[in-house]
Amino acid sequence: MMKQGKGKKICVFTFLFAFVCLFSFFCPLANSQPSKHVVQKGDTLSSICEKYYGDPTLWPKLWEMNPFITNPNVLRTGEVITLFEKESAKKAEPAAKKPIQEVAKTEPVLKGIDLSYKVDMESIGYFSLVEVEPLGRIDSAVTSKMVISTGDKVFVDFGSTKDIKPGETFTIAETSELIRHPVTNKPLGYVVSIRGTLTVKEHAKEGMYLAEVGKTFSEVFVDDIVLPHQSIGSCLQPMPTDPRLYGNIVAVANNREVIGEYTIVYLDGGFKDGIQTGSIFDIVSLHKRPILEFNRYPIKDISKDVVDVLGKEDYLEDFTRKIMEGKTIYEHSVGKLIVIDAKPDTAIGVVLSCKEELPPGAFIKGMPWVEPPDFLASVPACVVK
Repeated sequence: MMKQGKGKKICVFTFLFAFVCLFSFFCPLANSQPSKHVVQKGDTLSSICEKYYGDPTLWPKLWEMNPFITNPNVLRTGEVITLFEKESAKKAEPAAKKPIQEVAKTEPVLKGIDLSYKVDMESIGYFSLVEVEPLGRIDSAVTSKMVISTGDKVFVDFGSTKDIKPGETFTIAETSELIRHPVTNKPLGYVVSIRGTLTVKEHAKEGMYLAEVGKTFSEVFVDDIVLPHQSIGSCLQPMPTDPRLYGNIVAVANNREVIGEYTIVYLDGGFKDGIQTGSIFDIVSLHKRPILEFNRYPIKDISKDVVDVLGKEDYLEDFTRKIMEGKTIYEHSVGKLIVIDAKPDTAIGVVLSCKEELPPGAFIKGMPWVEPPDFLASVPACVVK
């Protein structure tokens, strides 16, 4: 009987020991924090810190652990974020922590580049794939001057456009003839050039308003069109771009024929193609053979040599196919460009650097990076709002 009772005690002890071991093994898993986070739409580093640590101000520590991130407020869906342990977050906290309601939440300070010292953002114009429908036209000027300038009074015919109010500012513009793609020669769209601004003063008669001309960027004439006023910020957050993304500079602001440093240019792709405001591109000269085989040609003539052989449309399609197939394309960087505004099918860019004068049709290629490139250091910094 003694042996049987002792055996029961041993069995009970063994069972309790096993239960304690299993409990201690599984409980931490139930409360443990994951080591990774897959980015969902709308996530930011601040919101991720709020979710896992209850403190959005820890975002700089999370950014430090994930240096591939270029913008803490703009994360790509599907990216994998490495999380730090909660214990390390606690160690970083001050000894005497203020009550939660007294702690001010801070947002990430985003450093950008300021283009205002070189570019007037009101004068950049844009490229339209369709003919532009104006809001109105300058019908006449109060004075008899041929060229209208700042401070001059003009009458603007807004026709059937309603809700025009005194004090409203509009843009004075002109549109180009139909532009063809410089590589494929296919009909593409129209350059809209900005000539100035005007402010409505008073209603004169049905459809007609007296206005005063404000800024002028070029000569203003009677019959120039009037469009809604648009303003683009000059402080931009530079962003890396997918290196598989190629395109062309299809036109230059004010229909200029030469591309140089700080020239406003228009691209044949927009945010539907993956181009975003702030995207940085390489301006490249493309060719299908190594540069050594073209040493008898100047760099600027390499692309032209291939175009003459293949034909413009075949040239573009041939490169597009090779890029999509991941085949080697030999290229020579001749400059850098930043996108200052991306529309669905087109985009506006500013050439930040250019080693040589280029014509419309120059190729651009996406430029990836982890740390901002050195050439951006020469552009004044600003805080992105």
